[in-house]
This record gives sequence, C-alpha cells and structure tokens, in this order.
Amino acid sequence: MNRFELVNKVLILNCQTKGYHTDIPWSLSVEQVQQIGFVNKMDGDDDSDFLVFITKDLKKRHLSLNRLENYAKTVELIEQLFSVNIHGINIKDQGIYIYPKSEFGKPLYKKSLIKWLRINLGFDHVADGDLNRIEQ
Repeated sequence: MNRFELVNKVLILNCQTKGYHTDIPWSLSVEQVQQIGFVNKMDGDDDSDFLVFITKDLKKRHLSLNRLENYAKTVELIEQLFSVNIHGINIKDQGIYIYPKSEFGKPLYKKSLIKWLRINLGFDHVADGDLNRIEQ
C-alpha cells in the first residue's frame, strides 16, 4: 500500500509497492497545484480511481486512490485543502477536472490515438493523457 501525506505544505506520495509504471513516488508543494483531475480507468483487471495533480508548467503527478494505506484520511485531506468533493464523483472510464471549481466536470483529456497506444503499451501512466487546456 502507498502512503500519501501533507508535510509542511508539501504533498508527498511514498510507494511501498511499485507497478512498472503506475506507482512512482513524488512530492509537490500545495502552491504548485494549479488544477486537479479525477480519472477512472481499468488498471490491469482493477477498476481504479486516480487523482492527477497538474502544475502551472503542465507537469502531472498521479495518485492511485485504490492503493492508499488510508483512503478516507487522504480523501478528507484533499477535499479540505482544495475545497473539492471527491465522494460525489461518479464517472466510468474517463477523466474530468475537479479543481478549480469553475472547471468541474469538463473533460480532462483530449482523445489521442498516440497517447492511447503509449498507455496500452506501458510507456505512459494508465491515468495519463493529453490535457484539454483550461484557462486560469
């Protein structure tokens, strides 16, 4: 299981188990987060939910909600930090913006055959995609 925590205004993902491309440790200051996406995807044979933290320079950090040591505590932390409601999201096999609130529900990714191939061949993260740009 993976551990997600907030330390001195820095979000940190520590991975205990690593898939070949799904669980990569990372850290990101809260101030760097410009947008957050929610993605529901099949990850192997698991129907999985992910958060995608997006920085101003469009770098993405993926968080698998299904592999968290303390799911409820993590969701509560993120909901409080960014004033979002993760529990209220009910989507299948797609991604949407959940933060900022003004962009809630808009598609996170564009359709891309090249990205689809890269994900299915294992070159890119299962919850990755080509971002639909939104204005800040």
